[in-house]
Amino acid sequence: DDDYGSRPDRGEWVACAREGEFCDFRGRAMVRYGARGQYTQDVFRNGVRCSNDAFGDDPAPGAHKRCYVRQ
Repeated sequence: DDDYGSRPDRGEWVACAREGEFCDFRGRAMVRYGARGQYTQDVFRNGVRCSNDAFGDDPAPGAHKRCYVRQ
């Protein structure tokens, strides 16, 4: 399992929440959700709940997932 502050791949991805928490940011941002190299992403405004429901998918079944916001 990756550390809370790690980035899922190259780029300016910054950890913002663990699964079940709220990823808080202002304005519009691309947010990635997942674990172990399996992610789904979407654009949200003014934050998003880090959950399967919010992203409409479970990209890494059985894994503790994280949300990362693109800076």
